[in-house]
Amino acid sequence: MQIRVDGEKTLRFINNWSREVRALITQKGFSIDKADLEEKIVLLHTEVAELSDAFKKGKGARDEGQEVADILIRLMNIPCMFEEIVTEARALLKQKEIVGENYYLSSNVDVGVCREITTVKNPYTLTFCLHERVTYLGNICFDYLHNGSPRMGLLSILECIQVIIALCEIYSKQFLGSTDIEFLVSEKMHFNWSRPYRYNTDPKIFQA
Repeated sequence: MQIRVDGEKTLRFINNWSREVRALITQKGFSIDKADLEEKIVLLHTEVAELSDAFKKGKGARDEGQEVADILIRLMNIPCMFEEIVTEARALLKQKEIVGENYYLSSNVDVGVCREITTVKNPYTLTFCLHERVTYLGNICFDYLHNGSPRMGLLSILECIQVIIALCEIYSKQFLGSTDIEFLVSEKMHFNWSRPYRYNTDPKIFQA
């Protein structure tokens, strides 16, 4: 199965939103330490599951849109942890070497029929693809930390993040009637800035 990714658009999303998410995380007392990578990947899966749950329970486009925003905000935790991802995104934009512009990326997800993912009518197909990509993202992030060629691994992480952004945009277009994921994120970030320190999370969570 293949998806089309707008490379320039997704790179600009990473460049713009990773900065604000980093500021939010820092001010609200959350970690962006690479030692917490496992937690970040697990919580990213949780956000995807919450999107599926919102659809299953018929909560409507507004709630589903908030969950899409949560996925994208949580996703930006990764370039916050790996600042070199943002540096690479900026370099690609500056040099106009947009690897992802109007190109196809192969996915390991088998949905049983060969078709463009942009025509998928079942939300669970897209959330399944999101789970698969998040798992892959976790694997290549750990590999980048501990093994392999640094720049090759970095580009793989960047590309995977681009794909997840594209999947969220497809979900928004197909099931929420809008391709403006920037608006969804902006609205949710406005709410997050108003929340208390550490979102009133039980302090025991941070002592684990």
